[in-house]
Amino acid sequence: MNRWIATAVLFGGLTAAGSYAGPTADGNPAVDIPKTEVSHASVVSRPVHKAFTFQSVNGVTLEDTRRGVVDKLGIPADITKDPFLTGVETYEYGYMSVDMDQGTVSRLSIPAEAGTVAIDGVEVAINPESIRQALGNPDYTAEDGLVYQRGEMLIKVYLNVAESRITRITYYPMSNT
Repeated sequence: MNRWIATAVLFGGLTAAGSYAGPTADGNPAVDIPKTEVSHASVVSRPVHKAFTFQSVNGVTLEDTRRGVVDKLGIPADITKDPFLTGVETYEYGYMSVDMDQGTVSRLSIPAEAGTVAIDGVEVAINPESIRQALGNPDYTAEDGLVYQRGEMLIKVYLNVAESRITRITYYPMSNT
């Protein structure tokens, strides 16, 4: 199955109203994904994707220091130092991991099992319908997921298309790509 179509099916399905017109000039798929109704209480009742600036995820910003993360989230369950990159370490919190580079947050990773993610203070259920309603159509489609960009900030939704589910969500600056 074409990965673009599979992604569209996961994020709302292609129906008689949907279509696939092949890639656009920038290489992204030209997929018309129909809007879906979502009844999750954790998501506002109307799409709010234009309001998101990606300034924080789960209360953490990409400008937070080690101290700021510990002040916000508490002592991590584990801290792992990268064996190959000096100054890079990961703070494990069970429901998410926070990567630090030279003492500043460089990436957050939230497993789908966390159930929800707070984007700019708005709690969103980690499922295709809620993510699509909250963030709208992705800015980029990668082989392993969908990427949403607001300025220099990115949120990537990793997908397991075969199982029709999200596996994790990451938050990172464009400079880390």
